[in-house]
Amino acid sequence: MIIASQDSEVLEMAGNIGKDIGMGIQIFNYSNNPLDLMTRVCTINPAVLIMDDDFLSPNSAHTLESIKQVNRTTAIIFLTSDTSIELGRSISQLGIHYYGIKPVDKEDLRDAVSSLKEIRTQP
Repeated sequence: MIIASQDSEVLEMAGNIGKDIGMGIQIFNYSNNPLDLMTRVCTINPAVLIMDDDFLSPNSAHTLESIKQVNRTTAIIFLTSDTSIELGRSISQLGIHYYGIKPVDKEDLRDAVSSLKEIRTQP
């Protein structure tokens, strides 16, 4: 699992969830360049990408679209503090698996990550 965020609450929550369900975690927060994130996702091919819109905005939709074109198997969890309908419409068309408005409920996020891990590991 890759977590693309600089939000300490998101990092802590996702990190704890990853540990609890036995999923390897890589934190991506050193660059908000979409190409760097795409390179990391394509190199690692994670089961789950948790992407924080607040970290990559205004490039989130374009970045997700590019990731999905190159790596269709990675399940994407999208988190944002932006409640605009326009963002929701543009992101939901990209094939994300979970769309969460911050603050995200820990149990909802845990359920999403757990189910995506199970789906990804099934033959």
